Formats: sequence, C-alpha cells, structure tokens
Amino acid sequence: MRYLLILITVFIFSSRALAQRTINDVMDSTTVNHLLIISKKYGSLSFSGYLQPQFQVAAANGALAEYQGGNFGEFTNNRFRLRRGRLRADYMMLNDDGSPSTYFVLQFDGT
Repeated sequence: MRYLLILITVFIFSSRALAQRTINDVMDSTTVNHLLIISKKYGSLSFSGYLQPQFQVAAANGALAEYQGGNFGEFTNNRFRLRRGRLRADYMMLNDDGSPSTYFVLQFDGT
C-alpha cells in the first residue's frame, strides 16, 4: 500500500511538470516566419488612443439634465457615458537608408 501511495504521488507531480509548455512548443518556425513578414510589412503602423468614461449620479430617478447627456431615464438615477475618446493610426514609410519618406496619420475624435 505504501508503494502504491508513493507511485501515485510521483505520477501526480510528474504529470504536472509535463504540463508546462515552452514557447518553442507553441510556436514553430513557420509561425515565427509569418509574424516576421507581417512585422516587416506593417511594422511602421501603430495604433493609439484613449477613452474617458464618466459616471453620473442624480439626486432622484428621472432627474432633469444637470449634466451633459440629456435627462436621466424614468427609473434610473445613475449612468455611465463616454465623455470623449480618440482612435489614431500612424503609418511611416521608410526609404532604403532608413530615413522617413511618408508619414500618414488618421485620427477619429469622439468628443
């Protein structure tokens, strides 16, 4: 019985150790090569932005508009809303010598 208990304990700990995967197990060279191609083609493309949510509370349900966003609903006295936000995409094309030749910015403001 003692040997069986030791065997089960060793089996549990060894199976847990085999469950650990390395990055080489997950990504093969084909996947890495595809990511490298995408990085070379779109590496100069970047996205940025921000969101500014706002939480509003009224003294009573269905209160008139003391804040931006209109009157509160009939059965509510609090709400979340998006006060402002921006999404920006930047792209820079480089010459063969590494100097920038084209810079393009597309920006959406949600204010």
